[in-house]
Amino acid sequence: RTLRSHRVAYKIFFGVDPLEQCVLHTCDNPVCVNPNHLWLGSNADNMRDRHEKGRYNKGGKNEKNTGSKNGGSKLSESQVVEILTSNLNSKQLSKKLYISRKQINAIKRGEQWKHLHAKL
Repeated sequence: RTLRSHRVAYKIFFGVDPLEQCVLHTCDNPVCVNPNHLWLGSNADNMRDRHEKGRYNKGGKNEKNTGSKNGGSKLSESQVVEILTSNLNSKQLSKKLYISRKQINAIKRGEQWKHLHAKL
C-alpha cells in the first residue's frame, strides 16, 4: 500500500499510526510534512475544515463551472467573443487560437459557451 508523506511524518513524529483517520493540515498544504501543521481527524472533520475555510466547489449539483472557470477550458471569454464577432473564417480562427475548426463551429452554433451567446 502506498503511504502519503504527511501520514508517514505524523506516525514518525507522534508515534501513532493514523490508521483509518485523516491526517489534516492546519496550513492547507497537502504536501506539507511539518508535524506542527498536522492533526488527526475524521472525514467529517476534514469536510467541516474545508467548508469553514472556503476550500470547496460552491456550485450546486446542477450548476456547472462555465467558461474559463471550467478546468478543461482552452479559451478565455474574450477569445470566444472574438470567435463570435470576427470576420475570419473557422480555418483562420483555428490557426490563430490553436483549437479545432470543429470547436470553432460549435461555438458559433451556440453548442458551446452558450452563456456568452445570450450576452451578445
